[in-house]
Amino acid sequence: MRSNIILQQNHNMKFAITILSLICLISGYNPAGAQTLDQNADVLVLIDARIDDMGVQQKGKVSVVDGGLKFKCGYERSIEEARTKARKLGANIINIHEIKAPDAWSTCYRMWGNAYYTSDLKAFQEAYGRFADSLIATIVPPTAPYVMLFVYRPNGGATAVTYKLQGNDKRLCSIKNNSKYNVKLVDQGKMTLRTSPSTNEVTIDVKHGEAYFLKCDARGAFSDGTILRLMNRHQGLSEFGQIDLSVDRK
Repeated sequence: MRSNIILQQNHNMKFAITILSLICLISGYNPAGAQTLDQNADVLVLIDARIDDMGVQQKGKVSVVDGGLKFKCGYERSIEEARTKARKLGANIINIHEIKAPDAWSTCYRMWGNAYYTSDLKAFQEAYGRFADSLIATIVPPTAPYVMLFVYRPNGGATAVTYKLQGNDKRLCSIKNNSKYNVKLVDQGKMTLRTSPSTNEVTIDVKHGEAYFLKCDARGAFSDGTILRLMNRHQGLSEFGQIDLSVDRK
């Protein structure tokens, strides 16, 4: 009799746990107890930054993958999707540690990272910005009579294709898959950057003593051109440093 009671209690407990799990799943309950943020809340995106000792609280993990037929899944769209997922975790910082560009396996950008929360995002941004600015200033002194253009291309896309980067129709460098380049410029003023065989271009007003970060993404698995982006210099510095030259450039 006692054995039957114990079995019945165990059965009831398992049933209760199953029901509770379903309720949590349907309601979107976060086991970490995180409170979701407003859908318009600011979310800072970093790339493989060292922030664990900057007073932030980890809220969980964020991933954006190709979960089926997706059309609007470019870089900016994927970043926004990551921000949306972070808000649901109650996080206002994403530290991305891996990004995969479109390739033969997927037409979408895929990314993985950790989500964090800080009670004062503005103060955190200022502190992180001062740190990044100090690093950039050691590379390009504000009084330097030249401009530094940091060009990088992450691993992925049309890996066998090399693109030629031009500035105001002058050749600056050849961009291979998974590569980065330091381009020193003497002239100041408007400069239009474009790659061949692509028609995508970016125009910037370059000034002495400044550093600029140009990201080049190959579009598609074949020679479908590139997507050029002038990156925020804090994010650009982080991404530029993460290009692993040990990976086969093919």
